[in-house]
Amino acid sequence: MAAKRMIATDIIAVIAGGVLGAIATNLVVSIFTDGASFQQLSAQWGRYIVAIAVTALFPFLYKAFPTSVAAILSLLAGILIPSVLARLFFGGGEMSWAVLFLFHALFAIIALMAYRAIHSWAKGALFKAHGFRA
Repeated sequence: MAAKRMIATDIIAVIAGGVLGAIATNLVVSIFTDGASFQQLSAQWGRYIVAIAVTALFPFLYKAFPTSVAAILSLLAGILIPSVLARLFFGGGEMSWAVLFLFHALFAIIALMAYRAIHSWAKGALFKAHGFRA
C-alpha cells in the first residue's frame, strides 16, 4: 500500500513541478522579452509536455543517486534539456544561450522545489497515517 502511495506521490509531484515551473518560466519570459505574451506562451502545450517530461527524470535521479547529487543532476537536467529544445524547436533561436540557461534555471529551481515540497508533505502524511513520528 505504501508503494502505491509513493507512486501516486511521484506522479502528482512530477506533474505539479513541471506545470508550476513552466508557468513561472512563461511569466518571466513574457515580462523580459518582447516576442510573446504570457497567454501565447501558456497556450503552447509542447512547453508543458517538455516540462513534465524533464521533471519526470527527478524520481529516477533521486532513486539512483544520493540526495545532494540527485538535486544537482535534476537542476542540470532542468536547465540543459529545455534550453536545447527551446533553441531547436520552440523559437528560442534568437535568444543567447546565457538567456536560455537563465530562464530555464528558474524553471529547474521551481520544478525541483515543488517536487521536493510535495514529497516532503506526502512523507510526513504517510508517517502520521501509520503512527510514526517524522
